[in-house]
Amino acid sequence: MGHRIELEEIENMIIEIFNIKDCLIKLIKKTTYLKQELTLFVLKKEKNKFINFYDKVEKKLPTYAIPKKIKFIDDFKYNINGKVDRNFYSFK
Repeated sequence: MGHRIELEEIENMIIEIFNIKDCLIKLIKKTTYLKQELTLFVLKKEKNKFINFYDKVEKKLPTYAIPKKIKFIDDFKYNINGKVDRNFYSFK
């Protein structure tokens, strides 16, 4: 939609709002209408913290920066710096 966003800034805000250790946001390309969509990945063990997700994040993030989907995964892979290894993931 033409907005410039920093994925790490959104991740940091979500980490702060939900008091979690890590999350990952990926820009997923949709095949229909050449659209892109923000998807949030968090650990399955944190799932109960994400009840009323949209109510909580809409107070802190602009609408275009709110992930449209949440996917729960078993674990993250970390790089040698202790950050989530973005290059390891190729989510679809």
